[in-house]
Amino acid sequence: MSTTSLPVPETVPTEAPATTSAVQPVVPDLDRLVVLGQDGNVYTMGRDGGERVDLTTDAGTDARYFQPIWSPTGELIAVSESRADGTVSMSTIDLDTGEFLRSESAAPPFYYSWAPDGERLVYLSGAGQLTLTLIEPGAEGTVIGAGQPFYFAWHSTAEQMLVHIGTSRLELLDITGEITPIDALPGAFQAPSWQNGVQLYVRDVGDRQEMVLDEGGDQTGVTTYTTASFFTLSPDGKSVAYRVSGDSDEGVISAAFRQATDQLQVFDAATGTSVAVSDKLVVAFWWSPDSKKLLYLDLLDSGGLQWHVWDGIESTDHATFLPSPTFARDFLPFFDQYALSMTLWSPDSNAYAFPGVIDSEVGIWVQELGETEPSLVGDGVFVGWSPR
Repeated sequence: MSTTSLPVPETVPTEAPATTSAVQPVVPDLDRLVVLGQDGNVYTMGRDGGERVDLTTDAGTDARYFQPIWSPTGELIAVSESRADGTVSMSTIDLDTGEFLRSESAAPPFYYSWAPDGERLVYLSGAGQLTLTLIEPGAEGTVIGAGQPFYFAWHSTAEQMLVHIGTSRLELLDITGEITPIDALPGAFQAPSWQNGVQLYVRDVGDRQEMVLDEGGDQTGVTTYTTASFFTLSPDGKSVAYRVSGDSDEGVISAAFRQATDQLQVFDAATGTSVAVSDKLVVAFWWSPDSKKLLYLDLLDSGGLQWHVWDGIESTDHATFLPSPTFARDFLPFFDQYALSMTLWSPDSNAYAFPGVIDSEVGIWVQELGETEPSLVGDGVFVGWSPR
């Protein structure tokens, strides 16, 4: 990923004692949403908007919070925190105790991802030279990678990542910082994926780009093209949703929003065939946890967005809305990377949540797949659903 934040040094100091917030312990059975509210505070709630628990109450003059995300176990929430005294931290909130564990950073973390075991996480910070820092909650961080832009996907063992750095580096990065190059020149894409032992990336093969599924060296070609692509791999590693951008000299991100002329398609690894899902101007898409449904957004002529869900056979049209500025600016251009660290989908794959405006009503919406309209369940500009 890329950003315009301040640079970060090679060592990351730690704020020594962990501090405890004023919130009460939270011990739900989960199936909950974590939200960054309109006032800048972080809270959780049930899918119907009930059982709200405020995790922070001091946003504004004293603190700024950014992008709360669940740990894979649902026991912790990570959030970037900037205090009025100038300190910046990669913080985690223990939902059993309400305790904050803070690891100081020299620059604001702008993207972070939990390891699959939930024991540690990595975050990106910096400007021209981004750094990837590994931490355990509340402990001192260790810089294990650097480059610009920087995209990555965790392996299920939580010991290694598949990284795409700059325009020429496609590597395996160990949590110790050890690098193993992959014998492929990366093509024009953003985030690789690694699900259920299957890697997904794009390699440059001279006059074209080739999207490849790689399972322990056994490679399967998904598609070839000459421009750029965006893709997500289903959690079971068996299906690839992808969209190849149209011819454009505006760059990958611009192409994602203005120059997409090809269809959203899904490749089935078992049959080696692709099916067309939509021929609209699709800007983002996410697999459901059960790998059976695909949520996608297309851009309307009016400038708004519309939700759709594909069930493997046909698509169902859902609400049209205007996204929150935070969602549109920080999330949508990098949806393929965010798909690896958080989800809009409910754990049962029967609903999704999103922040936005519908008929002048602003906040967090939940669309149950069995309902015709979404429900406004709370205020906020950013939302993620718990993993269970």
